[in-house]
Amino acid sequence: MKYTEERITYAMKLHGMGLSTKEICGKLGICRQTFYYWKKYYSGIGLTKLRELNSLKKENTALKKIVADLSLTTRMLQQD
Repeated sequence: MKYTEERITYAMKLHGMGLSTKEICGKLGICRQTFYYWKKYYSGIGLTKLRELNSLKKENTALKKIVADLSLTTRMLQQD
């Protein structure tokens, strides 16, 4: 992940305090598109929940790779 969970939650906290999007983006060195993406997906989520969500996303990706590998192996064995 390019940005840390702390940075995302900090941006959401600044937004909740009333800072403008322009100020937040300038302070954190991010573009507006990034901020709006964070706001859409992470608004209202605390740091702990955000870390848990990212952990689950990584685990899900790993499990998808395992399923793909097993499916490929099964197909190869069936062809013999």
